[in-house]
Amino acid sequence: MVKIVWIEQAIQDLNYLAEYIAKDSQRYAELTLEKLLYSVDVLELYLKAGKKYLSSTTIL
Repeated sequence: MVKIVWIEQAIQDLNYLAEYIAKDSQRYAELTLEKLLYSVDVLELYLKAGKKYLSSTTIL
């Protein structure tokens, strides 16, 4: 298992994204963040999960 370390900019970006979506729907803002955070949890457990894109990037 690997550990994902969140940088401050990434946390701010998630907050801004949630605020933007919440302008239309608080519920969809929450669901979007939950899905993103779940994807990171999966990545921590299964580092090779997702589809390979180019040579060094993985898409969840």
